[in-house]
Amino acid sequence: MSPPASRVAAFRLVGTLRARFVRDWRLLPADARARWLKTTALGALACAALVGLLTWGGQRLERGGHLTWERSALERLERVEAFSFQAAHVLETLGGSTVVVPAVALAAGLAVALGAPLRALSLPLGLLGSKALVALGWALWGRDRPDFIADGLAVPASLNAYPSGHTAQTLVVYGLLAWFWASASQSRLERAAAWGLLALLLALVGAARLRIGAHWPSDIAAGALVGAAWLATLVVALRRAGDARA
Repeated sequence: MSPPASRVAAFRLVGTLRARFVRDWRLLPADARARWLKTTALGALACAALVGLLTWGGQRLERGGHLTWERSALERLERVEAFSFQAAHVLETLGGSTVVVPAVALAAGLAVALGAPLRALSLPLGLLGSKALVALGWALWGRDRPDFIADGLAVPASLNAYPSGHTAQTLVVYGLLAWFWASASQSRLERAAAWGLLALLLALVGAARLRIGAHWPSDIAAGALVGAAWLATLVVALRRAGDARA
């Protein structure tokens, strides 16, 4: 029996995109590829150093008793009736891998189809890089997550708190999409809308993660700083490569 036509079509599409990517990658000037690779590599090292610095600073703040306010802040947020646990759970999925991974796959495929191999590579690299940086932070500081909101329902086993992975990958992935949109527009209003939507999405995901008790406020702040640094690295790398699309 022959496989379903849709499955064959899907494999055909993947094969076509792969061939298109390989062709366009080879057509890129060698110096553009080198600048992109060098910038992302050096940026990754700088971001790793930033994670180490943030982790050191966070631990010092906690040992010094400067983060004791975080528990009361989460308890106050829990009492906000207009922001229920269920609503927050829906919102926080916007920054989770179940939504972000398909978004990266679709956007990267579209970038390949449009002849932008570096943009196509930057999207999965942005996601994977943010996860690696967050994992480094978790390895350096095994900070426990809050376990007093909804009886710890949103606290995953064996995962640390600092920095917030949802926040970092939200900022990197959607930040790249916002930059692609803004850089393609000549309208100030449209560019403002792109960055405004990113800020709104980041705020919603961060607030939702706090509301369900998955993170402390300082985890969200650290995740945002890590995500911003990695996003800046990828944008600078694209610019240094001339953001070539040929």
